Amino acid sequence: MSRLYLDANVVIDLIEEEPARRNRALRTLAANAGPDAEYVVSDLVRLECQVKPIAADDQVLLDAYERYFGLPTVTVVGLPAPVYDRAARIRARFRYGLADSLHLAAAVEAGCATFVTGDRRLAGFPDITVALVGAP
Repeated sequence: MSRLYLDANVVIDLIEEEPARRNRALRTLAANAGPDAEYVVSDLVRLECQVKPIAADDQVLLDAYERYFGLPTVTVVGLPAPVYDRAARIRARFRYGLADSLHLAAAVEAGCATFVTGDRRLAGFPDITVALVGAP
């Protein structure tokens, strides 16, 4: 079973973006996932996805995210101490921001084979395969 960690920007593309961006995200997932793929997100992804609908008092959008996070192919992982320890090392070594360091650390600690993101700055991270949305 392949495990792919989805960065928040990928989940946002899947749920609320226009069809072209959604389709790019879907193509990237299809190119990197086997038939038995498991999609992993962290509680940090959930937080990032909830901000816009909460700020806009958009219960429909908030419900759409909760349905997505409840799918049988989606696993939500917490952020225990080893994730923070790894994130500190990532941040110190690569100078990524706090959220990006936490996402990468969560993906590695969760045993994911691939980190799917739209953030090109993360493409060079060596500890996990990084799949960029829209990349050939």
